[in-house]
Amino acid sequence: MTKSEYLKALDEKLRAAKVDNPEEIIEYYSDIIDDKAEELGGEENALASMEDIDTVVKNTVIGKKTIKSLLCEKIERSRSKAREDGKGGIWLFICVISAPFWVPLLFAFLIAAVAVYLAFWAVIASFFACEAAFGFAGIMGIFGALKGIFDAGITAPSVIAYFGVGLILIGFSVILWRPVFLLGRLLTGFLKKIITAVKKKIANI
Repeated sequence: MTKSEYLKALDEKLRAAKVDNPEEIIEYYSDIIDDKAEELGGEENALASMEDIDTVVKNTVIGKKTIKSLLCEKIERSRSKAREDGKGGIWLFICVISAPFWVPLLFAFLIAAVAVYLAFWAVIASFFACEAAFGFAGIMGIFGALKGIFDAGITAPSVIAYFGVGLILIGFSVILWRPVFLLGRLLTGFLKKIITAVKKKIANI
């Protein structure tokens, strides 16, 4: 199979699965194949290392859905299967009887998931807040130095110190911007991987 054949088959299955914006996904996997071709020494090796098309489509569909919608689908599928087998009443009875067990577990899972999600964003926000604090403090230092020039109560060494510290803090802000940005992207990517892994677990139950 060539790259064009792989992408064509992927496009057909994505459209059959009614995935939104299949063109973006095709472009994404086209870039991945090109990158792997450079790393692995050819298109054939790159395609051999790729996931099969059905897995790609399944993961894409799962990734587009929320955890809530996946859980609801699982419950509805289980309920429909019980009805088809003529056990709809038993299914409902078991759900009601077992509610004292699964309801607290479900709420505990949801609370833990929300807590982890918020914790990740709190860490990311704290890094950017520190970055912004350096820049703001530097600007205020320079502003204080400029103010000191016209204020007779501030000595020349103080003005120089304010100006120097302001420049240093702004320098820190500029130097640290890219590492903080990359760290934010890394944490965001890691968070997305966790969410995707949870979705896959739910889908495979």
